[in-house]
Amino acid sequence: MKMLKSILMMLVSISLLSSLNAQNAEKTLMTVGDESTSVEEFWNIYKKNNTEKSIDKKSIEEYLDLYVNFRLKVNEAKALKRDTSPAFLKELNGYREQLAKPYLVDEEINEQLQQEAYSRMQKDVRVSHILLFLDEDALPKDTAKVYAKMMEIREEIESGKITFAQAAVKYSKDRSARDMPAEGRRPPRAGNKGDLGYFTVFDMVYPFEVAAYNAPINEMTMPTRTRFGYHLILKTDEIPAIGKAQVAHIFIKALEGDTAARPEEAQKKIEEIYAKIQNGEHFEDLVKAMSDDKGSAAKGGELPWFGANRMVPVFIKQVSEFDSIGQVSAPIRTSFGWHIVKFLGQKPIGSFKSVQPEIKDHLKKDVRSEKGRQSKIAQVKKEENYSENPKALSHLIKELDSTILVHEFDDTKAQSFTKVLFTIGDEEFNQYDLLVYIQAKKAKAETKDVAVYVYKNFRKYSDDRVIDYEDRHLEQKYKEFELLMNEYRDGILLFDLMDEVVWSKAVKDTAGYQAYYNAHSAKYKWGKRVDAAIFTLSNSEVYDTLAALIQNHKTDEEILDAIHNDSTRAVKYDHRKFSKGENKEIDATKWKAGISEVYFNEAEKPLYVVRIHKKIKPAIKELEECRGMVISDYQTQLEEEWIEELKLKYPVVIDKEVLSDLKKNGMTK
Repeated sequence: MKMLKSILMMLVSISLLSSLNAQNAEKTLMTVGDESTSVEEFWNIYKKNNTEKSIDKKSIEEYLDLYVNFRLKVNEAKALKRDTSPAFLKELNGYREQLAKPYLVDEEINEQLQQEAYSRMQKDVRVSHILLFLDEDALPKDTAKVYAKMMEIREEIESGKITFAQAAVKYSKDRSARDMPAEGRRPPRAGNKGDLGYFTVFDMVYPFEVAAYNAPINEMTMPTRTRFGYHLILKTDEIPAIGKAQVAHIFIKALEGDTAARPEEAQKKIEEIYAKIQNGEHFEDLVKAMSDDKGSAAKGGELPWFGANRMVPVFIKQVSEFDSIGQVSAPIRTSFGWHIVKFLGQKPIGSFKSVQPEIKDHLKKDVRSEKGRQSKIAQVKKEENYSENPKALSHLIKELDSTILVHEFDDTKAQSFTKVLFTIGDEEFNQYDLLVYIQAKKAKAETKDVAVYVYKNFRKYSDDRVIDYEDRHLEQKYKEFELLMNEYRDGILLFDLMDEVVWSKAVKDTAGYQAYYNAHSAKYKWGKRVDAAIFTLSNSEVYDTLAALIQNHKTDEEILDAIHNDSTRAVKYDHRKFSKGENKEIDATKWKAGISEVYFNEAEKPLYVVRIHKKIKPAIKELEECRGMVISDYQTQLEEEWIEELKLKYPVVIDKEVLSDLKKNGMTK
């Protein structure tokens, strides 16, 4: 009983503390003109710009001063209606669109998809398939018919009456499964009997990829639906991913299915070539002399880099079996002929971090990206009490005719359809709203079935409206998004106004910054300087000539004339006034007129000679010598004067009690 009482007391305390923290967050810290700033708003900005874990009272006060100035400028921008200009609204909406994207998908699903893709990148799989076409928007009865046919084929294979390869040739609608005779200039081509070779993630449509990666080797899947139709899939191999590979090959042509060819001669020739390699002859010499691939022969048989889905499966299998760079395979047979393959290089799959941008880019273009969106739609529907009226949709479909397919449905008649199709939150969407959406698309219908077309558009319209609803309520639902948008809004507002009132104004106001310079010229003083020359030697041999000329008190000009008469003994010459800290060689030299220091490299060969001409007394800089600094300081003065004017225009009131509490305790969310 005592324990129960303690737990209840603890829960009450936690609840009370949370309530007090929420109240503190909502308290007004300050007002600038008519605009108030809450503790939470200030604290979020402060913490974002102050990464120290401990609360520094001084830093809070200093930052508050900066923040007050910031709010003063924002107030002025709003008073000038800068927040209503088309240019401002366009820029802000562009930023909002980008910032809202993570809130309109289920990021957890997206992260799972990234990890799934990276996991699949580690393996290359080889599969065969049988395809029966089925329209993506097929009616249930047509879908059932194709599915039943696919199950018949599967049962025929399972019973042993026919092999998978034989079934692919007999039944598959994928024409590549069957042999193709020569036609015109195109040679005959042997069918692949359903074998698609090796591939990796993103090479196939997502449902096909899922089935292929999940299937055990040498086991046939159940019918798998993709946008092309139904597939039976047989995984025949799985190997560690080759990433990207490069090989060279010696090729002897012997096309499968070419009755005019003499394959036994091609095989005999490739075996003779392999024997020569075994006896020590160079692979590259044999490529040039004997390969039928004349395109690669000039480059030693080298082929471009390839991935698992860019080369015949026999090559991929061979690459996976190589142990070291430079290794040469025994002869291997493809549908094109005979090959001897030399392993030239491999680029393995990188770390998750290194390939993540590539994965993200693929996901954006892939149907699987819709999973994150659909998860978010389901979440919003649940949160906002989404409900549908199936009867209203059925009624609309019955009343429509084929004119809806060509976007010629009578609008007057359309306006009579007012029954509510679905609601979300406190918003209703009716039959006419859907018809307007369909008519506005103008795209050609992909089906002639009115019911299928309308239902498909209803699903898209409903999903779009759910996402749009969430988008329009992001600021109300997510405090961090509201604060972020406020930051962007205020930042954009301020930039143009600051440029007009301070930055560009100072640059263009030549009389203003000249007057500022005249009044503050003592600030712009040269420190210690020296008039010196640095001779950078192109080679160490020129040093003896240079040293002799310096010892004979020749001027720099005389030295350069003497040395440059011999173009092989040129030096790089840098003569100017140097300040302390500007050049390491000058800093390392004793600043005394006539002194010449020699600097050597690690091999004790001279690299530089520094010649000191004279020390220069500290002096005030000319305006041309410090224009950038003067303009910067003048901008600061203009800003300070502007701030004082704004403080008179928009009175600043800070709640000292709230500030004191904030400095002492911070703010716990």
